[in-house]
Amino acid sequence: MKVSIDPREIEKAIAEEAKSSSAVRSELDEFVEEVAETVRSLAPVDTGKFRNSIKARKSGRLNGIDKGSGVQVGEVYSDDPAAPFIEHGTGDTPAHAPFLRTAFRYGGTGE
Repeated sequence: MKVSIDPREIEKAIAEEAKSSSAVRSELDEFVEEVAETVRSLAPVDTGKFRNSIKARKSGRLNGIDKGSGVQVGEVYSDDPAAPFIEHGTGDTPAHAPFLRTAFRYGGTGE
């Protein structure tokens, strides 16, 4: 007897299960908030505006599920206009890089 399994079908089945799993969504919410707390802990504090602007959310389309891939996606971001300058530095101010440092802590690349 010969059995043939298409890996794409397995990936599709896993993605479908992940879409409907409240446990996966709950874990994603907790993890994304944990990452946001790490970024906040590494953020420089002057007025606190930048640190307080760091937020976590499910991103992508369909309530946090990246459309087309079936993958749950989370995002940590800052809406402070000064965020790029704090992250990357300026001519006379060094980079603090709280996002990049957090990415490395969690095995990411900072992209």
